[in-house]
Amino acid sequence: MGFGELLEQVGSTGRFQVLQTTLLCIPVMLMASHNLLQNFVALVPPHFCNAHTNLSQSQMNAEEALLVTVPLDQTGKPERCLRYAAPQWYLLTKNRSSSSGKEGDTNAGLDVDLQGCSDGWTYNMTHIKSTIISDWNLVCDQQSLKQMGQTAYMGGDLLGSVVFGGLSDR
Repeated sequence: MGFGELLEQVGSTGRFQVLQTTLLCIPVMLMASHNLLQNFVALVPPHFCNAHTNLSQSQMNAEEALLVTVPLDQTGKPERCLRYAAPQWYLLTKNRSSSSGKEGDTNAGLDVDLQGCSDGWTYNMTHIKSTIISDWNLVCDQQSLKQMGQTAYMGGDLLGSVVFGGLSDR
């Protein structure tokens, strides 16, 4: 029996075949949106180091605390992963220089060493509500873990396909 004879006996495309194909396309489209989900839930919002813990009870506003705690990068924005080891009080003055006039010197004689963010980060969440980056602090030293969410999802997808694919054939 040839293919033409078999197709003639079975019948051509009917209502059942169209319905079955349409119903099978729905989960495929939903799966595609899950595969692209990482682009939205792993958005890295603008962030910088939290102010020193001894500044949290002071009478300074958030801008002043940021100014004396976090250095600026080349574009004039706060550094994302560094902060001053000690608050730089001279930056609150209008000319932003110390009493000695040297750019790196402070009034209290403290150095201007930089350190990593030991007290966490502050995120600018004005346009977004929450991301896995801000919830789990996956920035700076931990940014390599950002892709672990997608990797875990794809591993589960692979394992689920093997397990449930075999179960569906029975």
